Amino acid sequence: MDREKSKTIKNDIRLLAVDVDNTLLDFDACAFDCIRKSFDQWKLPFNQKVIPTFMEINEAFWRKIERNEMSFEEHRKIRWNTIFAALGITDVDGEEFEVTFREHLYDSHICIKGALEAVEILSKKYPMMIVSNGAGQQQKQRIEKAGLRPYFFDVLTSMEVGCKKPDPKFFDALFDHAKTKVEDIQREQILVIGDSLITDVQGAISSQMNALWFHPEAKRKMDEEELAEVILYGSNDWYEVVDFLMS
Repeated sequence: MDREKSKTIKNDIRLLAVDVDNTLLDFDACAFDCIRKSFDQWKLPFNQKVIPTFMEINEAFWRKIERNEMSFEEHRKIRWNTIFAALGITDVDGEEFEVTFREHLYDSHICIKGALEAVEILSKKYPMMIVSNGAGQQQKQRIEKAGLRPYFFDVLTSMEVGCKKPDPKFFDALFDHAKTKVEDIQREQILVIGDSLITDVQGAISSQMNALWFHPEAKRKMDEEELAEVILYGSNDWYEVVDFLMS
């Protein structure tokens, strides 16, 4: 997207819709902390294989959820049993361990560097709402504890909508909520900010909204794969995002 076109689109943005995990909150850091606490509580052996195994299996399951090949309920039932099997840990009920893990996750709220300062600044120019595929009450609790909630007029989660990003129905619901805050807003005046190329970026673009890809590989991949033609901006630095949107 050339500079003039990007500037024109940016100047028309009237509302920001922001994802939670690995966009506002550091899910990887939160998960690490919660896994350590859960393993300690259950007196399970913790070694260097635990976190990479969790990340690999959990990421694969989330991709299935995005493709509607797995439900949230199935995810909760099999996640830790699958991880324990891969780690060679036996005689542990993965479903019961999942409850412990989620109890810790419910309270986890480690922010991405610069996120809190960024939303405070951006809220002075843009009305903002949360859009998340995470569990509704859990996400609301984590956002509240992180000190982020005052800067967002609404929190929209997949459990409340009844479908997940990138389903067009989710973005229809987003648009309906946006219209209650900004009079005569158009879809292309909404900027979705998120880390997932599929659920956040492609979901937004397919619904005639604009997208900012918040991901460590965003800039490189946008150049290599010509994604810059359809994505407004890419970064994994909230300070850069603020400079871009406030200029």
